[in-house]
Amino acid sequence: MLSTMNPDMTRDFFALYNLEFDATPGTICKLHWPFEMSVSTSLWVACQHPIVEHLSASFLPHMDACVCLYHDHHGLSCVRVASGMELLQKYHKNIWIMATTIPKVSLKHSSRVRLYYNENGFEIIRLTNDLSKNVEDILKVHLEIQKTL
Repeated sequence: MLSTMNPDMTRDFFALYNLEFDATPGTICKLHWPFEMSVSTSLWVACQHPIVEHLSASFLPHMDACVCLYHDHHGLSCVRVASGMELLQKYHKNIWIMATTIPKVSLKHSSRVRLYYNENGFEIIRLTNDLSKNVEDILKVHLEIQKTL
């Protein structure tokens, strides 16, 4: 997951799911999904940072799925989605967009994040449920694809 929120907001978001994200800028954290699922699931989470962008070529191609996480009511987070999606699309084809409104922000902004499309012209799915449902949906699609290969 590439978060367009600042590290503190990202930490607060994952804390709601009892996941500890290190809010040090430029950090890439491996979080073990604590909920019972059919397979063991790990989330690699990073906030946008020059170090993460520089290292992305070494780890993004090896991910099963990439997610651009943004805060739908935070203006700066919405603005950063364009560069986040550009980075993810440069190295991966299985990309999802995840919108959240947690944590609450004092100055709400109405989202204007544009639609994104994959290389075949299909719209990239925007996930708007809670994190556990979104992870379940991503995993379900991934396992279905693996089963049919």
